[in-house]
Amino acid sequence: MMKQNILPFKLLNSNELITANSGLMIYLEMYKGLKFDKSIRELFPKPGSAKGFEAKYYVLSIILLFLLDGKYIEDVRKVKLDRAMRKLSKLKTVPTSDAIGNWMRNDSEQKIQAIKKLHRKFTKRFLKLVKRKEHILDIDAFQIYSDKEEANYSYKGEKGYMPIAAHLADLDWCIAYKFREGQISPADDNLEIIQESFNNLPSDHKIIAVRSDSASYQAKIFNWLDQKSVKFTITGAEKGSQIIKEIEAIPQKEWKRLKDKNGVFTDRTYAETYHKMEKTEYFRIVIQRWPNPKKDLFGEERDYCYYIICTNYSLEEKTASEIIYFHRGRCNSENYYKETKGGFNLNYLPCGDFKANAIWFALGLMAYNFHIFTKECLLPKSWRKKTISRIRFELIHIAGKITYHAKQLYLNLAGISDEVFYIFDQARKRLAKICFQT
Repeated sequence: MMKQNILPFKLLNSNELITANSGLMIYLEMYKGLKFDKSIRELFPKPGSAKGFEAKYYVLSIILLFLLDGKYIEDVRKVKLDRAMRKLSKLKTVPTSDAIGNWMRNDSEQKIQAIKKLHRKFTKRFLKLVKRKEHILDIDAFQIYSDKEEANYSYKGEKGYMPIAAHLADLDWCIAYKFREGQISPADDNLEIIQESFNNLPSDHKIIAVRSDSASYQAKIFNWLDQKSVKFTITGAEKGSQIIKEIEAIPQKEWKRLKDKNGVFTDRTYAETYHKMEKTEYFRIVIQRWPNPKKDLFGEERDYCYYIICTNYSLEEKTASEIIYFHRGRCNSENYYKETKGGFNLNYLPCGDFKANAIWFALGLMAYNFHIFTKECLLPKSWRKKTISRIRFELIHIAGKITYHAKQLYLNLAGISDEVFYIFDQARKRLAKICFQT
């Protein structure tokens, strides 16, 4: 008789309360301990009927979907089917994917503003827990590609959306954002996002410097930051010929070889001068240059390529080379977007409705900030560079079984080391201390 299976076991469909996502309980305890339910009840519109679900069920279900690596609305099934996790967290209701879609499309503008206010409260609560009080702000726009019929073409000639976000560089925290149509110029809304970032800070925190690409090369931004006595390094735009003429007028003897951080000479040279826009005072510009590799091929007139950094740092505050390396720090923005688009699947949007997509995007960033809060406040310092993918592998996706003993509810963790068990336990204790003592 031919065997039906290779290994000697049979399958049973168990009704035991077992979860593959025990680590989610840390995030759920954070949600409960920081009283998100109360804030959502106060900020969001009420259900349209007595049978409607409260907003908290939609908000929490979507955040959990993102934390579990969900990409589509239908992935909310991962949350719904995890009976053990729902039992522990007292999550009585998980809306269906259709219900979530309808919820995002109804009263959208009210919900967009409610999420903004919720985000501001969460940000202030988080920043009150960190020791650093002075921050560097990085802002940048990025494109989300979409083949939806309603999506618009960007300046790159591709369909999609063009959100902009601001992060506190020292914490990786997303402090402000705006979801935008694809045809919007990256230069739009930059000052608004900077101002929103300042407004989202607790009173004892301040932003001491702003870094941005050439989208922020705007007189109104330079003047506003100067009035606030905030330093900036902003990539200069090679608009017109005047700034290039000023650069080419710099004497050859003033160009210096640029060294890397190890003190090794690179193929670039640098110099500095001053420039002004029509509605600004003179500001300092630091220029890097290198031989133009396309000069012969395309008959370019310039001998060099230039990279321009505009700044209000004085010579005494930062040397030209220090400006260059400080400004390069904004390249970490690519890591923020790699994490939000790749780690939290925000490279995908669920529908053609712009405002519904804005809600989806905003709650995806909320889940991202849940991740940052957990790393910064609850987990060991050695875990702070871990991506969400790594956190899922090492912490979130831990098998656990619910049992009762002497009227006590237990979550029995399985398949982990003593070290990870200790980290899990300490995270819960740190969270309890935060929630009960602040």
